[in-house]
Order: sequence, then C-alpha cells, then structure tokens
Amino acid sequence: MKSKIVKYTIFLVIIAITITGIFTSALARYFYKYEVQNSIENTAVLLVHQINEENSQNKSVDYDKLAKSYAKLLNEKPSAIESFSFFTRITIINFDGTVLGESDSNFNEMQNHLNRKEVKEAIEGKMGTDERFSQTLKVTYLYVALPIKESDIIVRVSIPLYQLNSINKAFFFYTIIGILVGLMLTILISFKLSKVITDPIRQLINTSKEIAGGNYKKRVNINSKDEIGQLAHTFNGMADKLDETLSGIMDKNVRVDTVINSMRDGIIAVDTEYKILLINTIACDIFGVKHGPGIIGKNLIQITRNAKVNSILIDTIKNNHPLTDEIMMFSPLKNTDNIYKIYTNPIKNTDIIKSVNSGGVITLHDVTSVKKLEQIRTEFVSNVTHELKTPLTSIRGFVETLKSGAIEDTAVATKFLDIIDIEAERLHTLINDILQLSEIEVMRKDDNIKENNLDSIIDEVILILDAAATKKRSKT
Repeated sequence: MKSKIVKYTIFLVIIAITITGIFTSALARYFYKYEVQNSIENTAVLLVHQINEENSQNKSVDYDKLAKSYAKLLNEKPSAIESFSFFTRITIINFDGTVLGESDSNFNEMQNHLNRKEVKEAIEGKMGTDERFSQTLKVTYLYVALPIKESDIIVRVSIPLYQLNSINKAFFFYTIIGILVGLMLTILISFKLSKVITDPIRQLINTSKEIAGGNYKKRVNINSKDEIGQLAHTFNGMADKLDETLSGIMDKNVRVDTVINSMRDGIIAVDTEYKILLINTIACDIFGVKHGPGIIGKNLIQITRNAKVNSILIDTIKNNHPLTDEIMMFSPLKNTDNIYKIYTNPIKNTDIIKSVNSGGVITLHDVTSVKKLEQIRTEFVSNVTHELKTPLTSIRGFVETLKSGAIEDTAVATKFLDIIDIEAERLHTLINDILQLSEIEVMRKDDNIKENNLDSIIDEVILILDAAATKKRSKT
C-alpha cells in the first residue's frame, strides 16, 4: 500500500504541475497577445489619423513610403521585442484588396488581400483582427486592420509573435524544473505520509491475523484522534465483543458436551448431507468409533455401516417425519449383541415458512436388559400357570374319584380329602409366593428368610404326583 500511495501522489503532483504550467502558459499568452493587440490598435489609430490629416490637406500620399517611414519610426523606439529582426509591420490596402504600401516587402509583388479575414471585417466598417502564419515572411503575425471610408483604404498593422515561442520555452523549462522539485518533495512527503497511514493499517492487519489464529486477547495500540484512530477503537470494541461472544459460545458448548456425554443414550445429529454435527461418547461406543474432534464433519453412513440405521435416518430427513424402530447390533465394547430402540427426528428449520429440515437427530436407547426382563417375566408367567394347573388337576381328579363311589370307603375318602387339602394348601402357597415375588420387585432387602426341610417337601411332591403317575402307568 505504501508504494501505491507514493506512486499515486507522484502521479497527482505531475498532473497538477503540468496542468498548472499549461494554464499559466495559456494565461501568459493571452495577456501577451492582449497587450500586443492594444499596442498595434493604438498604432493603427494614429496612422489612420495621420492619413486623414494629409488627405484633408489635398496632398498626394505615397502609401508605400508612408508605411515604410512610419514602421521605421516605430521600430526605432525601445520596446520589449527590439531584439528580434522583424518588428512592427504596416500594410496599406485598397478596398478591392490591392496592396498600396508595405513596410517590409515590395507591395507590387504581394498577392491580393481581399480574402484576408481582417480585411473583410475592415471593409464591413469594423476593426478587423486575425492571427495567422504569413506565407510572405514565413512567421506568425497578429493583424489589426482599420478602414478609412473616405479614401476607401485599409490600414493594417501587424507584429510577429516571436515572444510567444520564448514564453512557451520559458514555461516549459520552468514546468520541468517545477515537476522535478515537486517530485523530490513529493517523494519525501509521500513516504512520510504513507508511513503514517500504513503503519496503523499494518498493525490492524497483524492483530486481525492473531485474532483469527485464536489469540482473542490481542488488541491494537493506536492513539490518534483521526479516522484511523476511530477505526482502531471500533476494532478493539469489536474484538472485545467477539471475545465475549466466543467465550459464551465455548462455555455453552462445554456444558452441552458435558450433558450429552453424561447421558446413557447415544445421540447423533447430522445435516442434510448426513455429515455429523454432534455425537456423544455413548454413540461412538455403540458403533465402535473413537470419540474426538476429528469425527465431526464425517459422513455418518460411512461410520455406522448399518443398513437399517441408515435407511431410517434417510427416510426421516427426506420425508421430514419422526420414526421409531428396534434393531440388534453387536457391541464392540461389551462384545455382545445388544438391542437398541432407535428414535429419529428431523431438525426443524428456524424458518417456519419452509417445510424443509436442516438434518436429523438419532437417539439410541439400550433396551437389552428390558427385553431380558420381559422374557423372564413371560417365562415366569408360563411356569406359574403350569404350577397352578398341576394342583388344580390333582384336586379335580380326586374329587371325581370321590364322586365315583370312593366316598363310600371311609379310609379312601379320608386319604383323598387329605390330598385335596394338601393341594389346596399348595395353591395357597403358590399364590403367596407370587405375591411375595411382587413385593420382592419393590423391596431392596428380603427380611423373610428361613430354613426349610427338603425331605418333607420331596415327600409332598411324591404324594401329589403318585396318583397321576399310577394312572399314566395303567394306560401304558
């Protein structure tokens, strides 16, 4: 930037000095021609007055001699242009364009001047003026022509504009000198100015790089009161706000990470391209991947490598609706097959006008133990049903036997009634056991512990099943 400031400053200085030189030169040329024109106008007026005076005395005027003598008289006077070889030139012209007298040339050899601009204007009764290159004397002249209507002649006075070339050369020379001096001063000033401007900007750039690199405490030290100082003050305020905002975001991220990593369920959030936005350690353990910063941004489909999980997630994101399912997956951490309840939900867009979502969230809940408990409960109910059916079958069997006539035999009837009583007691005991199991599920400690005689229990079982076994043997 410093080189640009120097280059542009030099360029502007050159343009400014050049334009100033051109306008000053043009202004000098204008005033020079203005003064010259006033001078030759006065000369023309005097010459007209003299010719009118001689004509009023009825004298025969030799216009060529008059022009030469009058020009000689004028050129003998000190003037600003006396160092030149051509001075004031006087020409006397008839209204028909014929040259009647010429101070610097042979008037008989000169062309007809009727088509000259200043001559035409003089014939119209005005003061004619023109500036052009004289083909006769090969130099640029300024012409002024005045008419004498009484004699039908025109007095034309002209002066060569040699001085303009001198003015142009002088202004060109001084313009070059001005440019060189201006360049020297400009280079010194522009380097100083560029240093004043670029040093604070460079400091701002370096500080911005450090903040972008993670050093959010870095600040610029610029104490000027100008716009750069205001920019530095605003920059420091922005950096303070950024540091505060990022600290808040980092604090929230830490709390969110702490919460989700403390959950027993696996949680994964992905965008619409299935790139991971958030994942906790439980989810990483479920899929057997290492938890860390490198996993964020990876494609979940490539990490899970589970067709069912991927299909549920794709369906949720594409159709924008939640889904629930169960899958069995091998857990590398536990080295067992576990059953997981999967919940997938679309991430709702903050723009409620749009129906599209911003991705999806997967929640993985381990229900392996719940499923095992359900299986145990089912088996328990089946076993209890079987245990209840056995004494009931025995009771019904003995009741039918008594109804068939065994009740007449007092000894047999008494024995059967004892067995029925035992079976009824057994049913009572089973029901109490079931009730106790229900209580045990809500109890932390079982205080009802006692010793039992296995021999008596076995004898009861044999007595209960003896009749059924005897009946079965008789059938075979």
